[in-house]
Amino acid sequence: MGLAERHEARIIMLSDYRAQDQAEPDALALLRRAWTDLRSGHALPARAALEPRRIGPALASAFIVERIAPGQARLRVAGARLGALMGMELRGMPLSALFELDARDALADLLCDVFDAPCAARLTLAAAPGFGRPALSGDMLLLPMTDRDGAPNCALGGLVWQGTPGRLPRRLGIETIRRLPLPAQDKPAAPQPARFEMAEAATEFRPRPQLRVVASNASAD
Repeated sequence: MGLAERHEARIIMLSDYRAQDQAEPDALALLRRAWTDLRSGHALPARAALEPRRIGPALASAFIVERIAPGQARLRVAGARLGALMGMELRGMPLSALFELDARDALADLLCDVFDAPCAARLTLAAAPGFGRPALSGDMLLLPMTDRDGAPNCALGGLVWQGTPGRLPRRLGIETIRRLPLPAQDKPAAPQPARFEMAEAATEFRPRPQLRVVASNASAD
């Protein structure tokens, strides 16, 4: 099985995602609630509307990325826990810097969906053990947002991990990807012209045909 096939086999498409399918770490749950609260109806929230106080307890695990090219995103804000995993300041670096080389194609495909569909995403992650590097496991959440022009070119994210990083930097592999489609109500309802035409026809005034009296000659020649 090739590398691309291995990544494709890990991707789980969920058209009817339920939160109880998998417990969500507290920091990610807080980020999701803040993102949901900022939505106006079913529209995506604007990045400018996100205030740090809304996600205070999750700030260390949070990040914001912006799309810079198809399948590529740059970290504009990166919480302290992300820096602790890499041993450096990550602001301005590509999101792919957090991932192992063989996970970056799957990440690029996912970023295209997050920004273009758009959709939210949940990833389960792992870092293999090695000399001075204990095994790590983690979870990531990506939630699309709009930029100043109203386009879905930003995303609010969160990363939590369990274990001791050990020797730095540590990069993560992707175990599973869950694409979380936005509610169907996000799309405007299709017009129903048939019903309108029926109503119009029912109220249209149609004059009755006039009666005509036809006289017949009863006498025979």
